[in-house]
Amino acid sequence: MRCPFCNSVDTSVKNSRPSDCKMSVRRRRSCDSCNSRFTTVEELLLKPVKVLKKDGSVEAFDRQKLLTSIILATKKRPVTRDQIDMVVSNMFYKLEAIKGSVVPSGVIGGMVMESLFALDKVSYIRFASVYMNFSDVNDFSGIVERVQEVV
Repeated sequence: MRCPFCNSVDTSVKNSRPSDCKMSVRRRRSCDSCNSRFTTVEELLLKPVKVLKKDGSVEAFDRQKLLTSIILATKKRPVTRDQIDMVVSNMFYKLEAIKGSVVPSGVIGGMVMESLFALDKVSYIRFASVYMNFSDVNDFSGIVERVQEVV
């Protein structure tokens, strides 16, 4: 592993532990050249996931894009980064398990909605408003009613 600070290949692992979702390993590393410390995350990659977009194009699944959208939906909510990381990791492994290498974007959006509904209702409504392209206040009524039925 190269040091991100000095680019040296002489690094050593100081501590390893599984992540909360047990699907990855976090390693605390130290550079033997510059003594900097950094963390890496190792994950099992089963197969590449491709996303079928609404316009018919296909692109590689972008984990960072998913993470960013969930962080945005949960901003200023009582949701921790560890919870968000767990949602993203669980979704990623579920997507890898789906037969076929191409997953429609609607399936991914539905999985995010389901995860956010269980995690935080306000974040769920925020995400839904963008995902379902709400254009006015009336569009919120159905989604709010669904949340109120559960609460």
